[in-house]
Amino acid sequence: MATYPQAYKEYLMHFHASRDYFECHELLEEHWKSTEDRNMGWVGLIQIAVGFYHYRRANINGARKMLTRAISNINETVETGLDFKQLGRDLKQWLEQIDSNVAYFEPMLPLIDKELINDVKQLSIKNGYHWGSHSDLSNMELVNRHTRRDRSDVIQARQQSLVLKRSITIDSKLD
Repeated sequence: MATYPQAYKEYLMHFHASRDYFECHELLEEHWKSTEDRNMGWVGLIQIAVGFYHYRRANINGARKMLTRAISNINETVETGLDFKQLGRDLKQWLEQIDSNVAYFEPMLPLIDKELINDVKQLSIKNGYHWGSHSDLSNMELVNRHTRRDRSDVIQARQQSLVLKRSITIDSKLD
């Protein structure tokens, strides 16, 4: 059996059970940034989650953009327990549905590793989620999660970077 990162298992739990696509993004992005292997396959999976986050919020352009990018980033060099050929077909079908104004639907990734599926289902139960459940569209914490998080540290870091850039620019003009 393949060994999968815990962050990926949690991604799958949130993708298929809690339907918290924002959390999927957070988990895999942190994993991707923390490893030396910067394989774009992880980015493709992040983009799928972000695409469905946008789609659920009726941001059709954002959904289309993310799923289109995912198609070019998904690759078999990352051990994921997925059927990549089926995933490619699914992505194209999902894009067609989005372009045809089909109402938001709950995607399922084509997992083929039965042990991984069992592990993630057990993880879902342990965390109080039901595998294959539907999004609670009345839960604004889930649907609009990006607007409800504390971003003060990000804002502060951007302000510090801007101050540093300005001081470098001023210094270079004085030279």
